[in-house]
Amino acid sequence: MPEISRFFGIRICMYHAEHGPPHFHAVYAEFKIKVDIRTGSVSGRFPPRALGLVKEWYHQHREDLLADWNLAVALKPLEKIEPLRSDASDFVHVVEARYLGGHRVWLRFDDGLEGEVDLEDLVRTGQVFEPLRDPAYFANFTIDMTLTWPNGADIAPESLHRWVLRARRSA
Repeated sequence: MPEISRFFGIRICMYHAEHGPPHFHAVYAEFKIKVDIRTGSVSGRFPPRALGLVKEWYHQHREDLLADWNLAVALKPLEKIEPLRSDASDFVHVVEARYLGGHRVWLRFDDGLEGEVDLEDLVRTGQVFEPLRDPAYFANFTIDMTLTWPNGADIAPESLHRWVLRARRSA
């Protein structure tokens, strides 16, 4: 399925020669939804935070989605659509990260802040973080505006930013 956008570990896809009504698919870890482009109605299961991001992105790109739908029906190559934009001036992104061992990571953000954070306490909470308790799995993160893992786990970049600031102030 052609990917037309990606943000925060969420893949937005659309099939060629698809049946109506016009819609797109969103995939986040094992969760999948279908979103009607004309009405915004959603079918399927998605975590609430991720669903909110998809809805916000949908409202920003409804016209682009309809244009891609017309291309898909005509069996033409689909256009990539920009990832989620935020009007919030304090919205930060992770631009670089290095694994330091255990559950420690060095991070650099798009606003220039950089520093280390230890996420050991965080990975001990919540089912989504359970695989991250293994340091080898934890080290397998990627950057998609924040830290993301193959199982779909991610951490809000604003939280990471706040924790790096706190660690720097206490050092």
